[in-house]
Amino acid sequence: MALTIWQLDPANLTPYYNLAICQALAQAGQQVRYITSRYLYDKHLPISQQFTVEYPYFRGISQQWLLKTPRLRKLLRGLSYPINHWQVLQKIKHHQPDIIHIQWSRLPRFDLSFIRAIKKLNRPVVHTIHNVRSSFATDDDITQLGKVYHLCDQIILHTYANQQAFLALYPDISVDKTTVIPMIHAPSHIPNHPYPTRHLFQLTKEHFVFLFFGIIRQYKGLDLLLEAFRQIHKQYPHARLLIAGKPETQSDLQLIYSAKNQPGVIVREGFIPADILWQYFAAADISVFPYRYVTQSAALIQAMEFGKPVIVTDVGGLAEVIDNNGWIVPSITVENLTQTMIDALNTPEQTRLIMGARSAEIVATHHNSQAIAQKLVACYQRLI
Repeated sequence: MALTIWQLDPANLTPYYNLAICQALAQAGQQVRYITSRYLYDKHLPISQQFTVEYPYFRGISQQWLLKTPRLRKLLRGLSYPINHWQVLQKIKHHQPDIIHIQWSRLPRFDLSFIRAIKKLNRPVVHTIHNVRSSFATDDDITQLGKVYHLCDQIILHTYANQQAFLALYPDISVDKTTVIPMIHAPSHIPNHPYPTRHLFQLTKEHFVFLFFGIIRQYKGLDLLLEAFRQIHKQYPHARLLIAGKPETQSDLQLIYSAKNQPGVIVREGFIPADILWQYFAAADISVFPYRYVTQSAALIQAMEFGKPVIVTDVGGLAEVIDNNGWIVPSITVENLTQTMIDALNTPEQTRLIMGARSAEIVATHHNSQAIAQKLVACYQRLI
């Protein structure tokens, strides 16, 4: 018997991941409704007709111009958030879904009241932890998030390292309340007849290209990568660093501006639409993830899908996806990162191709939509 599952991400923080989850569950025969807000950065999200999408959050304040006034946007969204929660709660009362699965809690004080109200309706609540200790959370937020998680019937984490870190941060939550389910692979747009793309970035076949892509935030360690690459480029002038992404803060923007003047660095600043993302991977030899801290990375899974060897730091759950498909930086220092990148650069091309194929195999085996849907449905059924 099909379950009625509501997936909630009010701020639409991980749209590609959320849509992949909804699509996988729908293809597994479940009745799925995705409750969220408009995503302003990509007008061409891959939304399927196999499930329902509703946008009750932040209606009337999801205009592009508000992106230029972040403080006003944050204020308006904060005022709208509890009202939208109340509206969604009325829909839950009416439709009585079998499962409420929350992806993010951005304002835990409001989320706490929201989940308490759902629990009074005897609806099971599942919560995925994308960041064990959120970069935006204060110590008070951590306390409030602990109360939110304690109310939930089941907590989903993507790796065993994430599970251990979560239980250490929230020792009052039982391990039995947690389930490890790998991060789903959100299929990327790849043309039927892909073409060489290096010329798009002023690159030639003689260049060795490291790729850093994704939203640019301080914790992702781009500053460390730039310093490591500065040293590498002196020894290996054919090396190139391709940076693609949208800076989040003014300091991130300043870092990008300085990177544009660094020898061997190519910068494509701004949001990268899903339909041309493949061009960046086609141009790269290796993808680098020099994160200072993280829980798990959808960008990493994406790089592996494209068949790229990867360099990751030993933080969060990143190392758990490395199995003869890349290199692990033992501790995040410029020296360690530099040496690891040099090791990768000096690895024979045929070996790198084998490692890239292994990346794609890991994604297809452990992160495919069918396997993830089965694990999620099994988790949901235990709660009913």
